[in-house]
Amino acid sequence: MQNTTSNKTTITSNVEHFSDKKLLYLCKEYGDQTLLWRRKFIGLLPEVNRRMLYERKGFPSILEFGKRMAGLSEAQIRLAINLEKRFEDKPILKSMLVAGEVSINKLARVVSLASSENEEFLAQSVKVLSKSSLEVFVRDIRLARNNDIENSSTLQSQNGLFEPQIEPKSLPGHAEVKRRHLFGKVENGTWLKFKLNDDVIEKLNELNSKNLDVNKILLEMFEKRENKLSENKGRESEKTLAKEEKRKADGKAPSKYMSVGIKEVLTAEFGDRCSVSGCARKSLHIHHTVPFSISGSNDPNLLAPLCREHHDIVHSVNMKYLEKKLR
Repeated sequence: MQNTTSNKTTITSNVEHFSDKKLLYLCKEYGDQTLLWRRKFIGLLPEVNRRMLYERKGFPSILEFGKRMAGLSEAQIRLAINLEKRFEDKPILKSMLVAGEVSINKLARVVSLASSENEEFLAQSVKVLSKSSLEVFVRDIRLARNNDIENSSTLQSQNGLFEPQIEPKSLPGHAEVKRRHLFGKVENGTWLKFKLNDDVIEKLNELNSKNLDVNKILLEMFEKRENKLSENKGRESEKTLAKEEKRKADGKAPSKYMSVGIKEVLTAEFGDRCSVSGCARKSLHIHHTVPFSISGSNDPNLLAPLCREHHDIVHSVNMKYLEKKLR
């Protein structure tokens, strides 16, 4: 005990001599430990409340107990007690709360989705996903349910984008869903979420004044664009597959290198945004919809640009990825 006290005193008294690297390391280490023990304390609160232990120790309420013992807010204390009740028939999630494995804020995000059938899957997701990725994950599940795309009983068979695992994603299908959700509804139809510039408006009005079907013209333009995108992707796919076949014939291992042509095809189709339906975040990763370890291919038909959150979500259902992050 004496040595431990001496070490703490030395750290405190010599802190001005620490390098920036050491100072930052200690801040992170102590911060992580503080969060860990805070979570563990929160996990004990429901049992303290059930036993009314706080009364025997002179506290007027469980709220006062949590505030004075650990500096918790009333909202945090009420949330912990409520979650414990909601997880009564969900032992995996309940044990995570009581053991302080994850924050109550993360658990609160999945409580409305949790069932006895999907709690194990949700528990894994809560462990490995960041707070922002978890928020996107929960939103996507709710959106999928609203559109009858998926239900909670078969979430485990999905790849994170609500499609069968180890299969190429159907990007046109996602594009259709995306179109439905990028426009708001009004009484007489849909309305644009962007402004047309004056030149475009003038052209459209000119066409309309000639009694031409403007909608038909625009749809033909969209179809022409989609056909061009499909042709370009097909050409790039053929070139890529030919190069990969040659590499295989030469006894070389598959390469993840993506040509400029592949990136241009994806940019032409998705711009700089995530390809997942309804997501407007900037894409930061090019994802292999069939794992590269299985396909060994950079075929653009098997690629999809994703934001950081959706990239995390997709990989969170990969067991190897899970095992690595849970160590």
